[in-house]
Amino acid sequence: MHPCLGEGSIVPKRPPPGGLEDCGVKEAGMAKYEAYCVKCRAKREFEGTEVTLKNGRRAAKGDCPVCGTKVMRILGKAS
Repeated sequence: MHPCLGEGSIVPKRPPPGGLEDCGVKEAGMAKYEAYCVKCRAKREFEGTEVTLKNGRRAAKGDCPVCGTKVMRILGKAS
């Protein structure tokens, strides 16, 4: 779900007047990252999307290619 529509909210928000393209949120495409999978207990290379956390740091989110568990890698502060 798009961040402007209130992902965790019970009542969905309306899109901005200019549409979702004009909301200012940048979503990067799929890229390869490496993260630790807690279920496999090993580092795994995964394809994920880059997101911005609430504190301004960048992170990569995706799924473990072996077990399917969600994995996340914190990349650093957005510049």
